[in-house]
Amino acid sequence: MIDFQGRAAVVTGAGAGIGRAYVLELARRGAAVVVNDIGQREDGQFCADAVVEEIRAAGGQAAASHASVATLAGGQRGVHRRYRKIHCGRGDPGTVR
Repeated sequence: MIDFQGRAAVVTGAGAGIGRAYVLELARRGAAVVVNDIGQREDGQFCADAVVEEIRAAGGQAAASHASVATLAGGQRGVHRRYRKIHCGRGDPGTVR
């Protein structure tokens, strides 16, 4: 198993589906993760916040980003605010309803 201790990762579209699965696995392997997703649940909670709560409850390090990564500025706002260096990233497209 690859160990991600001391590493930071960002996963876009991580509020649900395959993006959620990736970010949960990275956190399980020790990565500090940025859970990026602009989507909201029916109750108004951001999907990214729910995933961050799940990761933290399991003892992991996570931060939510609700910024659109469609632009460089949005990507920087969502990522560099929390972790100064990102070691890996995963982009997962999604559908916002």
